[in-house]
Amino acid sequence: MVLTAAASAVTYPTIYKWDLRLTYSWTRNLQYDTHHMAVGLQGLANREAPRVFLIFDDNDEIWFNRITEEGGVCHGWNVVNINNIQHYIELLSPYADGVVLYDQSPDTGVISTSLVATSAAAAQGCIALRNDPNSGVYKMLVTNSTGPQLPVKIDLTGKFTGSGTIWGTSRQSTGSAKCDAYIWLVENYIKQGKCDPAKLVYNMDLWGLKPEVRLDHAQLRNLDYAFSRKAVCFELSPWGDEPATDDPGQPVGTDLETFKEILDECNVQTGQSEMIKFCGFVNWAYKYTDYASVGGSHPPVASEWEIVRVISAYNAYMEGDALDMTYVSNTSFYNGLKPALSQNRYVQNPAPGYQDLVDRGFIDSAGNVVDNNYIMMYLGDYDQVSWMLYWLGCDRWQDAQRGNVYCNWALTPNSFDRAGVAMDYMYRTKSERDFFTGGDTGAGYIHPSQLYGQRYPSGYSSGVDIWQKHCEDYYRIFDYSITAWMLNAGSGPLKLEHADMYAPFSGDGIGFNDDLNSPILRSNVPVIERNGPDIYNDNIQASALGITPNSGVNFHWYRSILLYPNKLKELEDECNSLGYDYQFVDAFTFYYLLRHHLGGNNHYRASWTGDDIPDILETSQTYPARITVRNDGWDSWSRESNYWLAYTIVPRGVEPEHADYDSRGRFGIAEGTVVNSGESFTFDVDIAAPSQPGEYDIYYDMVRDGITWFSVANNIEWKQPLTVVDDVYTVDTDGDGMPDVTENEYGLLFWHPDDGVCGDAGYLEADVSGADGSPDCYVDINDIKKCTWYWLSQDQDCDITGPQLSPDGVVNIYDIAVIASQWLRCNDPQNINCW
Repeated sequence: MVLTAAASAVTYPTIYKWDLRLTYSWTRNLQYDTHHMAVGLQGLANREAPRVFLIFDDNDEIWFNRITEEGGVCHGWNVVNINNIQHYIELLSPYADGVVLYDQSPDTGVISTSLVATSAAAAQGCIALRNDPNSGVYKMLVTNSTGPQLPVKIDLTGKFTGSGTIWGTSRQSTGSAKCDAYIWLVENYIKQGKCDPAKLVYNMDLWGLKPEVRLDHAQLRNLDYAFSRKAVCFELSPWGDEPATDDPGQPVGTDLETFKEILDECNVQTGQSEMIKFCGFVNWAYKYTDYASVGGSHPPVASEWEIVRVISAYNAYMEGDALDMTYVSNTSFYNGLKPALSQNRYVQNPAPGYQDLVDRGFIDSAGNVVDNNYIMMYLGDYDQVSWMLYWLGCDRWQDAQRGNVYCNWALTPNSFDRAGVAMDYMYRTKSERDFFTGGDTGAGYIHPSQLYGQRYPSGYSSGVDIWQKHCEDYYRIFDYSITAWMLNAGSGPLKLEHADMYAPFSGDGIGFNDDLNSPILRSNVPVIERNGPDIYNDNIQASALGITPNSGVNFHWYRSILLYPNKLKELEDECNSLGYDYQFVDAFTFYYLLRHHLGGNNHYRASWTGDDIPDILETSQTYPARITVRNDGWDSWSRESNYWLAYTIVPRGVEPEHADYDSRGRFGIAEGTVVNSGESFTFDVDIAAPSQPGEYDIYYDMVRDGITWFSVANNIEWKQPLTVVDDVYTVDTDGDGMPDVTENEYGLLFWHPDDGVCGDAGYLEADVSGADGSPDCYVDINDIKKCTWYWLSQDQDCDITGPQLSPDGVVNIYDIAVIASQWLRCNDPQNINCW
């Protein structure tokens, strides 16, 4: 009873929310300065944990309500509404060590300094500020005696001229003041390891202050992620055959050479050992294209392809934020929620079993696919965070017909970093007819042929291995096994070797953009070319599909762009009214049927639906755990048929061999039990921790002994990180003084330092003293001594409980009993902190 009474209520973190919609009546310069300042302080405040949420438009309000509603990741958190700009600065300026100044005008200054200043400021824990001493924002931050008077750490204004020696370096000028500023960033920050070389933000520079640019297209709100992650920010033309349209006086190709140098130096820092995130998209309406009065010679789509071609050669993938919704807010906040979202298990709706397809009339009694035109509609283009959050999450996802038609949403899973809340929301609100696939060539937009071979212009060795590992990690999070659209636009034709490259993480299907005459099996993976044309809301009709009715067994898939489910429902209704033999299906039905029709097998498929393996293990200890697996294949699992589960633990970053699994043994299905298609089974597993402390990964996989491992059959195995220590109470991820295991036990957040202090959880509520007389987050002999003194002196400071299990106004034997019991609960006589 005493132990039960010791538990206390959870203290939640606070979200500081500022509504910036009020700024849209201000002057353009003041809006610009305010927004850049706001996201700078937001990113710095959110660097350690998600704290600040900004409302730029109604869509931000929608997402704020979703994350704080019941079931949302921030449900129950406290909210403090910030009243005005002065309140915001007073509250958050302590997170900034100073300011980095950049040129004040796009007409008289160097436009790139705004992004260079953002990168340098993020690296130094500062904010970037336009150098206009008359600006109200400048005054409030720097000069006013009533403000924080932040020091100017660096002033980039007037420093870059396009001639001589580049300021702050020993490098000769590139001949472009714009590019010289980026060379300064390379020499002083990227080469020095001060920025995160795996995070690039391709963003509108100071050009966005020009009156012809819509202010939301200036992309200032995108930069909070850059501030939080110390990203490298830039905007350069990908074309080497003409001067950049925003810098026409530069030598031809200077932008591209600078672009390549940034990419190359980032790869030097990573050792070419990981894929680099490239957030952004060519701002085709304003730069580097032949659109309207921009002044370039290349079409917008070609410019998009050229950027992707170049960055793919440098181990980078695009996470586009394209016009029209090129803007995206609060990604530093969403990124800060990743530790919480990573605790969730995201599982797709079940794939169809053989009998399911018989019952639906798709397979006949002889086992043959029934004559029909089987149609899968690919719903894109959600290869970017902005479109996923706003055009899908705040619009198409709310369509009344969603749930009445099969929707195959192509959400690129790498968006988890900046929009994990969108993925989380869609998985927890999906209908039985919502399915998810990879789009735009996997976990990010690349050109596959640029991962190997000559890799012009980088000349790097193959990046296939790091790309496969990158995709496997993201596909695994969301139970993906289909890459529904691969394209190689601008880099040559797709080849079957590209399908082989994708097979390990796309075991249930691959959709080619073109270059494949008829469907084939490649390592038992069905591969099929898409049908044209692209489907839009205004051209979706039966005649546009180009299909001949009653023509046997045919498979067709179409790429649609921003399609509403109600439009898809209208198409299905039209086909039904015409009596066509058109069957609209989900992606798994489509590819399972296609594989069966082509003579392949739908065996050895599994979804990893959950486990209770602790994240922190003590060296050499054994932990009983339960792992639940769903059979997504057409084979039946049993001990008698030699189906087993196996696991291994390897040092972080090491790829396991089958022998590593073998050394741990097998864990079987109960004798006499058969796990049929669509059914789940929970394995009882003893997890033996390594004898040496360190960072590890645990993998588990299914195997049919003597036949195959499921991963060899292109079903991605499960993987999750483990921390192994001599004493689990020494791990304190968020540095708040409470061990992770204690916070997990009492419902606190092991990853957020603002969810309470010592005394908020369990046995720690009796922590009143340490060796120096102040609480130390441990219940030990010092607390017994102090509370005994309180008892004898009748001081009420140690009143915890009474006969009715609530404080009774005096300190007596009941309180001593609580403290003693909590002390004994430590259960680790080897831990000096529990003595």
